[in-house]
Amino acid sequence: MDSIIVNNIEYFQERTPDWEKLAELISKVRGPKRSMGQFARDCKISPATFTRIVKGYYRKALSLEMMEKIMENVCPEAEVTIEDFVRADGYHAKDGEESEQKRKQDELNQEIVSQRREKRSKVFYILSEYLDQMGKEYMILSSLKNSRMMSKTGEVESKAGLDTFDRFQLPQMITMRFLDPNTGEPEEITHKFHISEIPDGRIKEKKDLWFLLKPYSALFLRDQWEKEDVQNFIYTIVLTDPVAYQLLKEFVQTITVNNNITVMLLDLNAMQIVEETGIPRADGTNSTVLVK
Repeated sequence: MDSIIVNNIEYFQERTPDWEKLAELISKVRGPKRSMGQFARDCKISPATFTRIVKGYYRKALSLEMMEKIMENVCPEAEVTIEDFVRADGYHAKDGEESEQKRKQDELNQEIVSQRREKRSKVFYILSEYLDQMGKEYMILSSLKNSRMMSKTGEVESKAGLDTFDRFQLPQMITMRFLDPNTGEPEEITHKFHISEIPDGRIKEKKDLWFLLKPYSALFLRDQWEKEDVQNFIYTIVLTDPVAYQLLKEFVQTITVNNNITVMLLDLNAMQIVEETGIPRADGTNSTVLVK
């Protein structure tokens, strides 16, 4: 019986591959931005091989080397592990070993989720404290509950509706609308703060910036090609790593945008906003910043 070792666990081949599941996993790790041909080139695997796998014409189980090549080029948004491929490939671990590995992975996933929630809570606290100091009244908006918005004083009726939510939406995004001090109604501009999920210390030099900027590719494309659709939004990329912020700050000064996109640095230890940089606009002005 053939066996392979993945993450110190021995897997034995017990059945033929689940080609439908393998095709689904390959689609996930490829992501929506790459063609199958481009993905094959990234993995250094023949496009014809991928075609045979996806169509179920491949006549043998995937090799461990092939699965490792695929996982080396996984789309950052894909929640797929090499163990998913191994199981779809017809392999099964010895009793007890895989369940222990799964338990450890579940614990790690829970820790990551907990850290993200804590970070998001701190970022919201820092932003709300700053807005309080400015005397700004605001609402926190939810795309799932757009007819009734949350303000500091509780749930209130609002005219803000679906127009508040554009197509650019990411996890870890805080969406706000300031209230007109005279009428109490939401202002036209919507502020969207996205907390970067790139771990602090991951961005060390300019060439690493693509990891940070990749989630925002759709935002920058819309700003260039559908600029009218996002003219009532201010997007802010929130960072907590000073090195990443400095590198991104230097980079964005070399480009222009049509609308309002800024970069903000927060110090989570001091619980304060350190700095905000507006990206230059094509009309010669600068993107509107919250921090003066």
